[in-house]
Amino acid sequence: MLQPWISYSDFFSILGLKATFSTRNTISDRIKNDRIYFAEKVGLNPSYLAIPNQIHSSHITQCDAPGNYSDSDGIISRNKDVILSIQVADCFPVFFCDLHTKEIALAHAGWRGLVSEIIPKTIQRMMEHGSKPQNIRVVLGPSIKACCFEVSSDVLGEFDSSFAIMKTEKKGKYRVDLLAIAMAQLARSQIHFDNIFVDPSCTFCDKDSFFSFRRDGKKAGRMLALFGWDQTKIKS
Repeated sequence: MLQPWISYSDFFSILGLKATFSTRNTISDRIKNDRIYFAEKVGLNPSYLAIPNQIHSSHITQCDAPGNYSDSDGIISRNKDVILSIQVADCFPVFFCDLHTKEIALAHAGWRGLVSEIIPKTIQRMMEHGSKPQNIRVVLGPSIKACCFEVSSDVLGEFDSSFAIMKTEKKGKYRVDLLAIAMAQLARSQIHFDNIFVDPSCTFCDKDSFFSFRRDGKKAGRMLALFGWDQTKIKS
């Protein structure tokens, strides 16, 4: 049986904090993007959802209350009455948590977001709020990996030439390792390797578990990432 959803909660090891990611087996074609349904399935209160309008940017928004937020691909909160949510279909869902301050953040990091450094910018925002890099844990969820991420020469020019770029057998096509870029940005932000968990799943390869925009095109569904507090488990 396919895994109904993925939990990264144990990596953060904080009572009541849930980090979850849906699969194709969680959400039917009828309700591809239903955050309410998924929140209820994993034991979170959907009335606390914070929902950004994602635009493949590096814009980060502070979410002090549940609701809809305009044009953001990173959302951050210290309010335990807020559940952060994003949707992805090849891009990284990136979960951040400061184990001391209990501030959490969730980022949608595709190639555009990585080029514009949404990961370092999210960490910098947390540091402005009092976080120290050594206290921040990060999860990089399922995403398209270097085996399947092909770009043309015009997109290739957006990337730093120091990263591993592989030429394919197709004329004018190249493969870029987005995971290597994300890891390099985390290292530059002084996040310790032991405080990073990488889900090795490739969304393009694993068609039974994940939707993929690159594989399925405009008809592709979306996976949902939720990050927030189970009110039945927390005391303050």
